[in-house]
Amino acid sequence: MTTATTSIAGTAPINTRGVGVRFEQLSKRYGDFYAVDSLDLNVAPGEFLSILGPSGSGKTTVLMLIAGFVAPTSGRLLLGDQDISQIPPYKRNIGVVFQNYALFPHLDVRRNVGFPLEVRGVPKDEIAKRVNWALERVHMEKFADRRISQLSGGQQQRIALARAIVFEPRALLMDEPLAALDRNLRQDMQYEIRSLQRSLGQTVIYVTHDQEEALNLSDRVAVMNLGRLQQVDTPKNLYLRPANPFVAGFFGEANLLSGKTQGGVFTTDAGIRLPVTETREGPAVLCVRPEMIVFGDERKSDFPSLTGTVLETRYRGSILHIELDTPLGKINAVQHINTTNDAPAEGTTLEFGWDPNLGHVMMGQV
Repeated sequence: MTTATTSIAGTAPINTRGVGVRFEQLSKRYGDFYAVDSLDLNVAPGEFLSILGPSGSGKTTVLMLIAGFVAPTSGRLLLGDQDISQIPPYKRNIGVVFQNYALFPHLDVRRNVGFPLEVRGVPKDEIAKRVNWALERVHMEKFADRRISQLSGGQQQRIALARAIVFEPRALLMDEPLAALDRNLRQDMQYEIRSLQRSLGQTVIYVTHDQEEALNLSDRVAVMNLGRLQQVDTPKNLYLRPANPFVAGFFGEANLLSGKTQGGVFTTDAGIRLPVTETREGPAVLCVRPEMIVFGDERKSDFPSLTGTVLETRYRGSILHIELDTPLGKINAVQHINTTNDAPAEGTTLEFGWDPNLGHVMMGQV
């Protein structure tokens, strides 16, 4: 793969291309508790991978293992072709952006960004050029002489990013860096982080519990729970083809039905027969996303024909959420709001169904 470089006048080009990260049966145990259990995962050079999971899933421990802040109990961790499992943090050459930014309040912006170069003994004239380069990358060159206390949260985030890239890291780690920002600023920073990562060709491993953030930023997402990797895939595949009920429920809203498949028919535990495209047979869970459900005349002849009573409707921006009481149990559906569809009143009976091609069967997951 071609190495990405960025030229700075009067100094050697900066190598901004990240390297791959590989986990081989990596575990971290505290007594009898596995914070990370037998993790196998490959992150490609230049890939943006988000690690997503609830509190206690092990996602932050994975980041700490990569950074070298905790040592693995077993397994190997490779950065490029180098086994870094037992190498101290300062020899790994990995950039880290923390949730609280970890900026030095007694130093101005220029000194904050240049600090990693100072501790590496880089000459002052080269530090100045590299700091200017890094600040330009995050559009903060006009703030070089300001104190950290004079910056907004979004500006501090940009300075933390500049400090993380200024020393040519082999990979970049981010631990929920946008958690302290308001929604609009988070969305703006998501765009800036992704744009910066693409322009540098940097490998980024990004820890978050925010599904929307993971969707917007990532080439792939690794979903974790209770220390184990549940699934790693593109955001689209995670949403449409989850590996198990945990992924289906955590990565967006889902209607999950337990039962079994046989001959292209899914039979729920309550005995209701539903058409599916799955040809395998055995116990399974059927996942139907709320936006896949259609009502009334929108149904086609091969859709399941079901009825439900409206329990509740809720508006969320341009989306109407409808909760139904049905023979399948409670079913959630969503509709885009327009000028012609009013919210159905509570107690209204609705006919509904979905395209069998869109329902996803997870075999052996009961």
